[in-house]
Amino acid sequence: ADIEDETLERYHDGDNNNKDNKDSKKDNVYSNDYIIEMKEVGTDRAAALSLLRFTYVLVALFFSGILFAFSFLVILFLFMDMVADLGLTDEGSRSVSLFIGTLMAVPVVLYGLCSLLTVAGFFVMETWNGFPFLHTVGHFDDVVIEWVTLTMMLLIPLAVMTVALFAKLDNWWAISFYTWFSTMSVFFVAFALTVAYYELQAAWFIALELHDRAQNKTHVDTATSSRG
Repeated sequence: ADIEDETLERYHDGDNNNKDNKDSKKDNVYSNDYIIEMKEVGTDRAAALSLLRFTYVLVALFFSGILFAFSFLVILFLFMDMVADLGLTDEGSRSVSLFIGTLMAVPVVLYGLCSLLTVAGFFVMETWNGFPFLHTVGHFDDVVIEWVTLTMMLLIPLAVMTVALFAKLDNWWAISFYTWFSTMSVFFVAFALTVAYYELQAAWFIALELHDRAQNKTHVDTATSSRG
């Protein structure tokens, strides 16, 4: 019995020593580990940036509305001109040649105005998203794009309006509107030309690829026929 008690005591002592050793190893392991703090960046934009983008969208929508009104008036006057060329109005003189010329110009004008409004709609969507097309395809810096957008859409028109108000001009609203429309036109034209440039570049690369494939196929057919 005494031998069994001593054996049990040694066994328990051994277990306690093993536990102490394991705890000390764990302490050593944890003491050598690094503490890493992970911070998640939210995907949603800040409230100030959302408000600024919303203002950009309103400005872009107003400019697109002007383009839509301009396109509608061009189409309206085009069809009115066709009616006048047929001599159906009191003051219009009948001219078949002018009617045929105006009729043939209708598809070209419609296609051009539809393309203009399509680019305008794309411009509005890009304004809300921060122009990812220019960043991805054109490799423009995001900070540069944001500053250019802010300057062309808000800063220059607001600065001109402030100067006109301090100068106590009667037509300050007309000067502010013309300034805003000019800056927006320059910005929109630059955006449209950029989109057209990269579209033409992609079409040119596709045409070259198809041409190279056609030439390779011709060479393969020629080599096969010569072997035959």
